[in-house]
Amino acid sequence: MAINFEPSKSGLQAEQRRLDASAHNVANVSTDGFQRQVAAAQERPSGGVDVRVDHVQVSEEAQRALAEAKAEGLTPQPENDVNVADETVNQIAAKAVFQANAKALKAQDRMIGTLLDATG
Repeated sequence: MAINFEPSKSGLQAEQRRLDASAHNVANVSTDGFQRQVAAAQERPSGGVDVRVDHVQVSEEAQRALAEAKAEGLTPQPENDVNVADETVNQIAAKAVFQANAKALKAQDRMIGTLLDATG
């Protein structure tokens, strides 16, 4: 019987990349022109996941709001689409999924140990 660690391992790596992207977004919340990063996961045919991190362009709505604020002589918010509340939710979700994958990996490790003890 073969035990495949790859789904749990790639899940850990995927959630780490998701957390990294979200932390990068929060760190740059005050940076004008910053392009928010989004981590997108895709299932592998062989099991596990791959993650791609993409940059999101500043929306037209954010660009209009910046132009209006400048026209009114106001100090505008930074020109980006980073929402700290959304990023906090993303980080909490990434942490929970990371922990679930870590538990699955530990369970697989214990199962192999049990099998080796039984056959050894």
